[in-house]
Amino acid sequence: MRQQRFFWQGMIALMGAAAPLFAYAVTPGPIPLKKATPGLYAVTEEIEAEDALKKALPENLRRPDIIRALRLRRDIPLEDFTPVQGGLNAPLTLIEFNDLNCLQCRDGLKLADSIYAKHKAVMRLAYRHAPFDKKASTNLAAFYGKLAHQQGAFWAFRNALLNLNEFTPDTLGKTLTEVGVKPRLLRQDFFPNARLFYSQLDADAELAALLKIKTPPQLLLNGMKIGEDLKPEDVDAMVEFLTNPKSLAALKHYDKVMHDEPR
Repeated sequence: MRQQRFFWQGMIALMGAAAPLFAYAVTPGPIPLKKATPGLYAVTEEIEAEDALKKALPENLRRPDIIRALRLRRDIPLEDFTPVQGGLNAPLTLIEFNDLNCLQCRDGLKLADSIYAKHKAVMRLAYRHAPFDKKASTNLAAFYGKLAHQQGAFWAFRNALLNLNEFTPDTLGKTLTEVGVKPRLLRQDFFPNARLFYSQLDADAELAALLKIKTPPQLLLNGMKIGEDLKPEDVDAMVEFLTNPKSLAALKHYDKVMHDEPR
């Protein structure tokens, strides 16, 4: 009798201890985060942040490749010597990595101009040099572009190159004067600034190599490569997303949860 009494007392005590577990097991809904294990908490928070990001995205951008593009986007600096047009405080930056000396790269100029013209109210356009010929990181057209930039005529010079079929000192010099660079100022800037200009072009080329830009032209929208990270047809929807305060709040939270700074 005594053994049976001890047995039942032990069973009652065991059932009392296990009662919270049974109650927890049948509780509907997700496991509360505060009761989850540390590892499960981190995973759950990441999933929730990604779900919130997906909901904030336009429907046609709710895809794994877009999430990856946002996760891996780069924060690309603009140097003092970088030609820029548009508002300096614009929320969006379109960077054109291109080679002014490259005839087959002209479609990149046209695409950059098309995107910028459509979204110039919220976008700035910057140009950085990426050599088509990796064995010659600088070239004549790029150097003349530096001369044009020194006189505030870079964009006019860049656009005027679309009308040239060859790049020689004569054709490039004539184009500079046509866009308003005075011959006297051209001679004044040519030799004293040559070393500086070439060092700036080299810096752009090194950045292009760091970003693994294989062949120009390459456009980047807020650090995402158009044609690689983003499809060209996704650009308009991404602009809409990146200029919506609520969407940006979801993206900022996603970055914080993933412990990633924009790259």
